Amino acid sequence: MKLAIQENLLPGRTLAEKLAAAERLGFEGGEFWGHGIRARVKEIKDALSR
Repeated sequence: MKLAIQENLLPGRTLAEKLAAAERLGFEGGEFWGHGIRARVKEIKDALSR
């Protein structure tokens, strides 16, 4: 079974830190906050490309 986690439940100050924590903890997916997501597209793309 693949597990995902909401970004607000992960440790870290930046999205990149949160995604690194998710990977370290064994999660294979994530859910981003919907509020204000259009303004965060570049941040999300950058963090996912690392």
